[in-house]
Amino acid sequence: MTTDSDTTLSSDHMLHGLIHGDKFRCAVVILTESVKEAQRRHVTDPLATIALGQALVAAALAGSNLKATQEYVSLSFQGNGPLKTIVSEFMAPGLLRGFAAVPSLAETLSPTSAVPRSVGEGLGIGTLTVRKSNPQDATPYAAISVLVAGEIAEDMASYYLESEQIPTALLLGVDLDSEGRVRGAGGMLIQKLGGASDVEELLIDLEGELKDMQSISKMVSAGQNAVEIFSKISAFAPTQLLEIQPLRFLCLCSRERMAANLSTLSSDELKDLYESVGKLEVTCVYCKNSHDFSLEEILKT
Repeated sequence: MTTDSDTTLSSDHMLHGLIHGDKFRCAVVILTESVKEAQRRHVTDPLATIALGQALVAAALAGSNLKATQEYVSLSFQGNGPLKTIVSEFMAPGLLRGFAAVPSLAETLSPTSAVPRSVGEGLGIGTLTVRKSNPQDATPYAAISVLVAGEIAEDMASYYLESEQIPTALLLGVDLDSEGRVRGAGGMLIQKLGGASDVEELLIDLEGELKDMQSISKMVSAGQNAVEIFSKISAFAPTQLLEIQPLRFLCLCSRERMAANLSTLSSDELKDLYESVGKLEVTCVYCKNSHDFSLEEILKT
């Protein structure tokens, strides 16, 4: 367990803690480098960067209670707005990946279209699909909820209350500079623990105190880490730091997996594809890594 805010914290990390003893668990995520990497790989414009960054932070927070290696949670925000779909995944113990279906609004907006001013306007009306899986599970968990605002923090809080019956408070933030580059990304989750009772007013008080705190993305941009941000809660509630874990943007796709996907096509389909495109190339939607294959190589698999 790392507790010294001045020493060996990874640049991206997640803190686990308790608030009010056994009443609430808390997770604080610093994810600046991962969101920078996602922006670099997907070449996202400012709004898509904010949406994808918030979704990646939300996935890390949603996976903050996962324990088994390769246990994962996937979030898919799908709306009728110009952003269309944002997908993010967290795999225990600390891997993240995701993509924006529309990395640049210029791809979908006409010259006369109104430019969305927020993630909510960019996503529009739609659904949030949450999937969870453990390597030992025969059937993954899946739940669908309505996007209540298109704002990712509000939609996640609504999902937790409606689908899992867990009162939850969330903060998510991505801070960009004047050139649209990521300066800071992070978030916080406070969630009622099972068995805790008479906590509704405490959670309302905590939410009120959180609203009075400086924007979490601004705190991250200013260089504050998860320990320093978590310590601010101790000013108005008893807290206990449990552990800190590193996080990173990493996709587990591989040339072998891509070849296996191609090999599911029939030989005629492969030949038609090769003749129409002139090559067999597979690009991972999550990380944008690409691999070329010869027709003979795939037909042999």
